[in-house]
Amino acid sequence: MKNTSQAELDRFEISFNHFMEGRLDFEEFRKVRVWQGVYSYRGTSDKYMIRIKIPQGMLSPLQMERVADLSEEYSAIKGVHLTTRQGLELYGISEDHLMKVLRSLADVDLTSRETGGNGVRNVTTCPFSGIARDELFDVTPYAQAVSKYFLRNPLTQGLPRKIKIAFEGCPADHIHAMIHDIGVFAVMRGAIRGFEVYVGGGLGGAPREAQLLENFTPAEFLLITFQAILAVFNQHGSRQNKDRSRLKFLIKDWGIERFKEAVQSVRQEILFQKGGTDLLEKIEEAPKRVEPRICNRPRNSTQDLGALDLQKYSTGKFLHASVFFRPIWLKLLRLGSRVYCKIWVESGFFKKDAFLKNSEFERWEHHNTLSQKQAEFRSVFIRCFLGDITGSQLRRIAEISRRFCEGRVRTTITQNLLLRWVHQDDLPFLYRELKSADLADCCAEHVMDITRCAGADSCISAITRSRGLAVELGKIFSNGLSHDSEIFKLRLKVSGCPHGCSQHSIADLGFHGASRTLHGRVVPHYQIMTGGFTEKGRAQFAKNILSVPARKVPEAVTHLLRFYLGHRNSDESLQSFFERIGFEKVRNELNPFALVPPPDEAPEIYKDWGSDQDYRLEAKKGECSA
Repeated sequence: MKNTSQAELDRFEISFNHFMEGRLDFEEFRKVRVWQGVYSYRGTSDKYMIRIKIPQGMLSPLQMERVADLSEEYSAIKGVHLTTRQGLELYGISEDHLMKVLRSLADVDLTSRETGGNGVRNVTTCPFSGIARDELFDVTPYAQAVSKYFLRNPLTQGLPRKIKIAFEGCPADHIHAMIHDIGVFAVMRGAIRGFEVYVGGGLGGAPREAQLLENFTPAEFLLITFQAILAVFNQHGSRQNKDRSRLKFLIKDWGIERFKEAVQSVRQEILFQKGGTDLLEKIEEAPKRVEPRICNRPRNSTQDLGALDLQKYSTGKFLHASVFFRPIWLKLLRLGSRVYCKIWVESGFFKKDAFLKNSEFERWEHHNTLSQKQAEFRSVFIRCFLGDITGSQLRRIAEISRRFCEGRVRTTITQNLLLRWVHQDDLPFLYRELKSADLADCCAEHVMDITRCAGADSCISAITRSRGLAVELGKIFSNGLSHDSEIFKLRLKVSGCPHGCSQHSIADLGFHGASRTLHGRVVPHYQIMTGGFTEKGRAQFAKNILSVPARKVPEAVTHLLRFYLGHRNSDESLQSFFERIGFEKVRNELNPFALVPPPDEAPEIYKDWGSDQDYRLEAKKGECSA
């Protein structure tokens, strides 16, 4: 990737220089830079947002350190934002530093290529691939092959619209494959690996569930099937109306049976061509994963450290060390002329003492870690508050991951980081390290872990500041509401506009920004939605409840949840409760919160969360499809 990326950046820099010199107009350059994953940064004309592609969410310590350095040196917010497509975003990069940042990313095999424009976007993959107890097989190598094949592929450089692809290896739809243009689930037919392939899903203002293309596509034919799907879309997708140019609209207009026939016909043509064999080989070329070694380390025994120079340490005291990337504790002992040490595996010493009595650690261990199918190993969620992480925190995670899991980290579509292959004995000391970096917040993937898009703080097409609302919503779950088991497991998602970058349409409680003109003033609002989810073979989209002024949304949500707690049947879920009583009654409960007094009676209603200024609608046309 490195040589190709640098040559690609040479060409991009020529266009960039032509734009700076006035030889290339704004619209022409926008098409070029969006393909390179460089977007306008809201409120400026000389700064950009860079969206970094992280295939399968696999991020190395070296890459984390590089992104951390760049965020601190060149980003306007001195941090990084994690996206719902397992990518990273850097905000407010000045035009003076743009090329330096892009080239620095390329030096560590990171690219922003095709994170914008009408091509194949980042191929997302279940973050539990390879470690989940209930997965059929690890889908990572297949996703890697697809990512590698379609990046810069001539077929994908001029599609009618973007294509989003997702791989799931588990029975549960962790990656939300059912809302993708192409979503696949691992399937076994005897000893033969294959995939159940769905097509035509999508969110935005017209969400659509993906349709079943084939219930079993042998693994060796998967890449050819993808090529056939894209070839049909490239030939028949609409190019006249961008609002109806996604694959989901072609399938809606044709029907799934006609689309199946077209894909099967093109796939057969590919198989008859010489290129067919080459395509089959791409799967076998996928990088092989090397699992962490399990160290045979001494436990609770005195060891002669021989050549290690321990003379400088005082005997009888504890010191912390790392052996084979595993943390241990040593107590030095002097016997005659030689220095010995007592070695404790960390959990063997401390877990019996302080940590088992630490309720914060126990809660974190229960809610932020998962057992792997590999005995004695766990995966650990690092909850990134609202998808944000500082440069120093990201650098610390790189360091911690090297020590505790040999650098095995993946990003998630819920805007968190997942450390994989952490030995269960090391959890207390991993927790201690994370806590010292303010990275041990509990309850990742639960109600207080809110997903949100970039919003009007940086996105030019956003209507509202989604981050501001997400902050306020998080506060209401510190008042006891989250103690209820049904509320605790809810997922909240906040978008600054209807486009759905936070995936609000598949949330238990979803919110998207809007605006209304009342009393001669524009008032920021959010549409409140409920009941969305995905599972294999099904996507249910959230139903609209009511549009509420932004400043009243937290109060409305609090009321709604307390109404649910006071009137539900035993163990009744929120969605089941709403369906039982009817959505009209739910709306009636929230109607008082939709009222907007005149500005002189309630001036705060005319402000958005995250701003102390009167609201102004400044959303522009997005650049995603430029």
